[in-house]
Amino acid sequence: MLFSCQKKSSYTLEQIRALDGAAYTNLFRSSVRSGDIATLSLFFTNGMSGHLETPDGRTPLIVAVSRGHTEAAALLLAHGARINDVGFYAQTPLLRALDAKKVDAALLLIRHGADVNRAMFNGWTPLHFAIKENMPDVVRQLIVRGADANAATKSGFTPIMIAARNGESEMLALLLTAKPDVNRRSPDGWTAARLALRYHHPAIVRLLLAHGALTNEANEAREAPSETTANVKKNKGPWSYTIRKAQGDATLITLGYNDGFFSRNSMSITIIPEIGGKIISWRVGGRELLRSTTDAALLHGDELYGIPVMYPTPNRIKNGEYLWNGKRRHMQFPDEGRPRELHGLVWDDLWVSSLPEISADGVSVMLRYDIDENNPRFRAFPWRNTLRMRYRLMTNGIRFEYEVTNRDRAAFGYGLGLHPIFAVRERKDVTVSVDVSTMLKVDKNFFPLGGIEMATNAYLLALPRPLTEIELQAPYFPVSSKNSAVISYRGGPPLILSASDDFRHLVVWNPRMKNWYRNFFSVENQTCSSDVHNYHASGRTAEAALIVIEPGASRQGYVEYRIDRNTTK
Repeated sequence: MLFSCQKKSSYTLEQIRALDGAAYTNLFRSSVRSGDIATLSLFFTNGMSGHLETPDGRTPLIVAVSRGHTEAAALLLAHGARINDVGFYAQTPLLRALDAKKVDAALLLIRHGADVNRAMFNGWTPLHFAIKENMPDVVRQLIVRGADANAATKSGFTPIMIAARNGESEMLALLLTAKPDVNRRSPDGWTAARLALRYHHPAIVRLLLAHGALTNEANEAREAPSETTANVKKNKGPWSYTIRKAQGDATLITLGYNDGFFSRNSMSITIIPEIGGKIISWRVGGRELLRSTTDAALLHGDELYGIPVMYPTPNRIKNGEYLWNGKRRHMQFPDEGRPRELHGLVWDDLWVSSLPEISADGVSVMLRYDIDENNPRFRAFPWRNTLRMRYRLMTNGIRFEYEVTNRDRAAFGYGLGLHPIFAVRERKDVTVSVDVSTMLKVDKNFFPLGGIEMATNAYLLALPRPLTEIELQAPYFPVSSKNSAVISYRGGPPLILSASDDFRHLVVWNPRMKNWYRNFFSVENQTCSSDVHNYHASGRTAEAALIVIEPGASRQGYVEYRIDRNTTK
């Protein structure tokens, strides 16, 4: 077998033979991680097997395909790597490659005879992953190799339901060549047509109807259509709003303020209700303050754009499991291959929008997210409730006003946060200050350890510090409405972040450790700690700050992003 890599190894065969057991194995594994074909070839010349048992299930083949090292994976297979062994996260190498979005590695494994129907513990098969990640070449090969188009996950979702929910017409057309059951119903009553209706994909509904979907699905689906209509524009004084169609079936709502004297004071925000109900753009004086995109695929798959709303678990949950009233539950969605451990269940899902409203002092729009039996994600957080979020554009910034209403017969606990992804050009030109001197004690994975500690060194932000000096992640606590965070841009006015008293936590996230993260950062107002339900259940209720809401009750709060035009640095 020939490999394209021409790089010479840093080692000789004699040096490799001279290594002892641990050093020998460690260098082999390191060569797999880096895709070092030349060094791997020396190991195999010395008689090394391509299969290596590991305590954590990260076999060399799984590591190679998850990193996209296709040539290394082929070399491992040629020397005895087991193509269908279950390893890390109960995944075969093929499932791992697909979960990691490595198309070439997945195609290599399929060509080498990987089991195309082997499922994870939750029933997700390679076809489910390939449909979800929009991989047409992989889907074609899976179908040719006999992948079961009717395979159902433990939530009862088949591949065609995933395609319908995501509005992927190409994926759906490929699946239909395998003649799946278009009327298959999940235990919760979901069919492909009903999912397409709920998520506003009329072209998908028509395609399903043309292939035998039951026509009464339209009557059975209790989807709540948006009250907005595309191609609408209204102006009143300095305020305006527009509603227009975006890529696919999404809608963009833009709220605007036009300062007739100083264009640098004009601003606008743009919201996309169908994908997280999030603000995806905030322009001030022509400058974009956020990491922004209108690409639906990016917004669905990556929360690091705009200002995602995080609810009902605004930070992370250990292993995607949480405890409430003595019962352990899983943040598992039918349309995702693994439990969600980060940022809750609403940041990428469908919200319902009302028409914007213009008043004397601003322009605003109300969005709503319902959690109940008519939401496929209800099992992950099984209490009927509604989250309302009003985005209000003012002359000097944005006000976020939220309300949670408990429509269930039982009390539940929730947390809420905003995760603004602020764009940055030069990190040295941006400073952040936080007038809170204590932090929650957390481990390296940001899970609370119990207690609070003083902020010191790179975590102490009492005075403004540039992003180049700020540590990766800092959870400040306790916070109240008397506290604020200030972001200052060289040559521009400061941005002041404040919130109501229920926002007890503030997280500064400065991901400067990876090249592709260096163009953004975040200052996050959150009502609660990470792993909040579990931390609450451990008895640390004050630090967890979980908000418990009784049946029929509502809770409100706000966050403000205010531009201080009286100060310019």
